[in-house]
Amino acid sequence: MMRRVCIVSAAARPVASRHFELIGSALQKRQRLRRLYLTRGKGTRSQRVVSPLRLVHYRSTWYLVPGRLVP
Repeated sequence: MMRRVCIVSAAARPVASRHFELIGSALQKRQRLRRLYLTRGKGTRSQRVVSPLRLVHYRSTWYLVPGRLVP
């Protein structure tokens, strides 16, 4: 698991545990995730399926590093 989670910064920022658990479970089991994206400028929504590679904590924010987008 430690090869798939990288903590760059130790600063704390609250994250809903249900989201963190879902993503962490998908990382461990190497499962795909279905994500809903909102474009800020246009206000449009799209759905994507990603194969998560790593979860990174950088400057108080969590980032999901996708390996591949699946149509």
